[in-house]
Amino acid sequence: MAERRVVRIWRGPVERWAVIGRTGDYLVIPMLFCSCPAFTARFAVGLSDRPCYHLVAVELARRRGGYVDVSGRVDGKLLAQLVAELLYQRRSPTLRRLLGW
Repeated sequence: MAERRVVRIWRGPVERWAVIGRTGDYLVIPMLFCSCPAFTARFAVGLSDRPCYHLVAVELARRRGGYVDVSGRVDGKLLAQLVAELLYQRRSPTLRRLLGW
């Protein structure tokens, strides 16, 4: 299941990704944002120049093609639901259903 933990949920000029983490699910906008506590606490406020694990995982998955792409099944309404779950619940039952978990 580890290879299915990086998921592209939206294609376009600003892609949205999700990483199913050990302690939660996180929204990632490549090279820009992650909803995990480490990003907020260290990287975003300038305490570290090292990105969080989730940003690195998305970049590696993009380069290697090692991700699941559900973007073809996600419309604007479903995207809004996924983003809300990832940001506010830190776990996305909807995403897990899309993945068949």
